[in-house]
Amino acid sequence: MKHTGIIRRIDELGRIVIPKEIRKRLGIDNGDLVDIFAYEEQIVLTKFHPLNEVINSITLFTRALRDLYQVDYLIVDKEEVVASNITEVIGKKISNDFFSKIKDFVGVEVKLSMLNLKIMDLAYDIYALPIIKDSDFFGYAIVIDKMISKSHKDFCLVLANYIKELL
Repeated sequence: MKHTGIIRRIDELGRIVIPKEIRKRLGIDNGDLVDIFAYEEQIVLTKFHPLNEVINSITLFTRALRDLYQVDYLIVDKEEVVASNITEVIGKKISNDFFSKIKDFVGVEVKLSMLNLKIMDLAYDIYALPIIKDSDFFGYAIVIDKMISKSHKDFCLVLANYIKELL
């Protein structure tokens, strides 16, 4: 484990401040969840991604639905692709530009090239719905195809609703 040389004192309520440079490197923002656990003699903090807790269930569910709908999909959190039937895109970082533009296109068909998502052929169209539960934003359910149909939109809606129920 890399030592940073930063030492912090625990206050009377048991709190410590995570240094800004560490939060920035790990992409931890105000309000983000952090998983805390003990490992041997260490306290380990990791950024918590709620979608990662339900990925296995999402994958099984989408495998069954994909046969019915014949559609490619992405599940993205606030930073990266966390699930997809396109395995080479899982774990790819999503640009901030994507998130700033996708908000204007939620629930609307849009050319993938408009979102600068450099993970696949840009000739595709996408349809995206937000994953929101109890007013907390978790990411987007996105379907991808050469032409978006009503069944693609239905798939996206079913997927987004399923994920909300898992969270």
